[in-house]
Amino acid sequence: MKPIYLDNNGTTPIDPRVIEAMVEELHLGPSNPSSIHAFGRAAKNRLQRSRELVANHLHEKLDEIVFTSSGTEALNLAILGMQTEGKILSTRIEHAAVYKYLKHQYCLAHIKRDFERYAERRGPDGGTRSRGCVGVF
Repeated sequence: MKPIYLDNNGTTPIDPRVIEAMVEELHLGPSNPSSIHAFGRAAKNRLQRSRELVANHLHEKLDEIVFTSSGTEALNLAILGMQTEGKILSTRIEHAAVYKYLKHQYCLAHIKRDFERYAERRGPDGGTRSRGCVGVF
């Protein structure tokens, strides 16, 4: 029987079409789209075409497509966009990258907001359950 991979939490198998596209790009050599030389301008054009393809596929505006290098970076960027007003609630079951970023931002800003930590509640079997509020930022 062929094994089925179910642990997509930290690593997800890469689609063969993505691998093929990555290999093609890597064969083009160093590609820094921020560079002003010919290689950089070519890389910037390829990046822009990729952004257009994704925007068209998702029926979104071009300036709403942001590429990130990791899930943690994407989470941090999403949280940063939400921090304009109000509070953000994080629970014990939240991903560590989210909680750590919120806590880091809270400590950096020295904002006088509530930071609450509820004790772990006991389950019916006497064991601890991860429930309750971890922080309000």
